[in-house]
Amino acid sequence: GTEVLVLPAGRAAAAEVRIDRVLAPSRVMPGEPYEVTAVVTSTHDTEAVFRLVRSRVPLDPVRRVLRAGTWPVTFAMKAGEEDAGGALDFEIFLQAPDAADTWRENNTGRAHVRVQGESRVLLVSGKTEEEEALVACLRDAGIEVELRTIAGCPAGLAEMDAFDAILLCDVPSRAVTPAQQEALRQYVHDLGGGLVMIGASRSFGGGAWQRTPVEAALPVDMDIRQARHAASLAVCIVIDSSGSMAAKTADGRTKLELAGEAAAEVVRVLGASDEIAVATVDTRTTWVQGLDQIESREAVESRVRSLRQGGGGIYCATGLRDALAELAKATAQMRHVILFADAADAEEHEGCDSLIEGALREGITLSVVAIGRETDKDARWLKDIADLGGGRFYITNDALELPRIFSEETVVAARSVVIEEEFLAVFAKPGQMIEGVDWDASPSLFGYVGSISKPAAEVLLETDRGDPLLAKWHYGLGRSAAFTSDARGRWAKEWIPWPGYRTLWPQVVRWVLRRADSSAFTIGTALSGGRATLTIDAVSAEGRFRDFLKLRIFAAGPAGSAEVPVRQTGPGRYEAAFDSGATGSWFVTVAEEDAGGWAARASVPLLIPYPAEYRTDGPNLPLLRRIAELGGGRVIAPEDAAGLFRHTAAPVRRLHEIWRILLGIAVAALLVDVLARRFAIPARRRIVAPPAAPAGPAMRPDTSAHLYAMAMDKARDALRV
Repeated sequence: GTEVLVLPAGRAAAAEVRIDRVLAPSRVMPGEPYEVTAVVTSTHDTEAVFRLVRSRVPLDPVRRVLRAGTWPVTFAMKAGEEDAGGALDFEIFLQAPDAADTWRENNTGRAHVRVQGESRVLLVSGKTEEEEALVACLRDAGIEVELRTIAGCPAGLAEMDAFDAILLCDVPSRAVTPAQQEALRQYVHDLGGGLVMIGASRSFGGGAWQRTPVEAALPVDMDIRQARHAASLAVCIVIDSSGSMAAKTADGRTKLELAGEAAAEVVRVLGASDEIAVATVDTRTTWVQGLDQIESREAVESRVRSLRQGGGGIYCATGLRDALAELAKATAQMRHVILFADAADAEEHEGCDSLIEGALREGITLSVVAIGRETDKDARWLKDIADLGGGRFYITNDALELPRIFSEETVVAARSVVIEEEFLAVFAKPGQMIEGVDWDASPSLFGYVGSISKPAAEVLLETDRGDPLLAKWHYGLGRSAAFTSDARGRWAKEWIPWPGYRTLWPQVVRWVLRRADSSAFTIGTALSGGRATLTIDAVSAEGRFRDFLKLRIFAAGPAGSAEVPVRQTGPGRYEAAFDSGATGSWFVTVAEEDAGGWAARASVPLLIPYPAEYRTDGPNLPLLRRIAELGGGRVIAPEDAAGLFRHTAAPVRRLHEIWRILLGIAVAALLVDVLARRFAIPARRRIVAPPAAPAGPAMRPDTSAHLYAMAMDKARDALRV
């Protein structure tokens, strides 16, 4: 009896041009011509300009005439020989006259094409000029290598898919965004790619990679605070909370909020046996976190993120004096102060030098992180006190850099992650990576970055301290390896001319390379209402359907990654579906069980350039009318606001069952009847004497008993009814 009223909401139908989707072959051969087709819907005849970008390179714009309706617009392409083994990412932008186009958000389309060929490897290095030996070694072994600086690190999965393995060398975590770090993890786990981290002073723990998605993908843990050669550390962070810290940054947060994020990054890097204290300072010191060990990392991070704004400038001497007094309580072997101040507004210089000199005599060091420019009035003084305190000086005008600077500074302050000493590689376990190398004749290495192997990892080479030197493991559908020394002329200077160097590195890279069989499955994708549907056809080379396969499907994209349930729906056909509401690049990988576990067989992109609501021309009126009809209501015109409260449905009568109530009454009456029979009261017994009866005819002695019997008979008859 509920009446359903429908009020259509949303924009009215207007002139519109949009790109519904972009069609392109998933794989092509080098030198093969192919087509990229944009499926365009237009409500009116118009003219539009299409601008294509292929792998970040703009192509010449193309002008086309569009007719009303949905039509394909095709662009001829050809895969170059230089693209072999990689991937091409296409973006198409449509520009139409304002009178013919209402929404600009849906004028974008994307496509992704893999080019068949030999495997390609990407080497990202913080010092590309020092990687000549490694690049030459791999190229001589027939492995195609592309060398990039840190700025060229792939931004997302679509760029990473162009390579079958990615090598990171001397890349600190603060140079890679959190989104890139998560994409690297998904690249290995869900796309089956290979990842190798090579040691240098800014790799592994030296680059503050602890507790990052990249660490999750590698076979080693980088938190070595519990290792036998690691000293415990007590850190006190003094943060400027003056009025200048209320300024907004590019992402809308204040400088003080980002300073809180930076303090949380320090908590992330520290170990359980370390101690931390955090205070804000303007004209006085306010303790946010007293000096203590990190028992609950989440609780401490929550406290240090909630910093409160103060006023005035930062009183440096006051902050340092209170910080040093707090560190005097520390039981850690190493004690360190990080002072964060505004380079243009750091007050109370007097007395700081003597405080810092006295602290240094007690073994307490000081580093300074300044927000501002080197030309600011207090920048030089802040650098001088950092030098006086035996620490480091950082200055940046981009507050977004603060979390990464703080985490890297904390790792450097610990001084126990990078171990520079001469040692020989120790053979630990045979493996494909180290076959054919005479390890008894291996020359010395001169340093490495300390780490701890994970329980499921295989350590093939160790240092003389028993720390992992070369470790590998399977992670999801992919493989990763860690070499904690370097491959260049600093620590491996004697390895480069050694024949084993040219044998080892090609074998390491070949072991992690992605192994996908593009002919194993044919995968179709469809999008509808924020949900992606996958259709997988499995047919053998002889043309037979492959039934009852054990398959796993991994979807990785902007909303994270997940394993998608798959079911067989017909001969050789399998289907799966997942929510794909987030825009961006999704990659779906099909894995099949084989003798060695789960192996990636095929991967397809699912590119969503804009939200689904921009694919519609207006409200779905036929559906809304049907809902109103089924609900016994009506469709209300938007201008009829009063109609929302006008009810026309007829009154509804409902039947309620009362048999349970009647049954309860009957049971109660039956009990009363039984009690009356069992404990019958004689008629002549009276607790209180009745009043004297008025004069009248005498009553027979048995009259009262007779009346009582009659009353009980009537009661029993009523109960039966």
